[in-house]
Amino acid sequence: MLCPHCGSELPDYARSCPKCGNKFAIDTAPSISTDTDTQ
Repeated sequence: MLCPHCGSELPDYARSCPKCGNKFAIDTAPSISTDTDTQ
């Protein structure tokens, strides 16, 4: 994964960049299907 601010390489679990300090949210919630119209 790359920092969207400075382009530094980051581990996939990073929540901020150690080089520039940019913080970013990572969506770690599993995808849940909300399609309840399947009969």
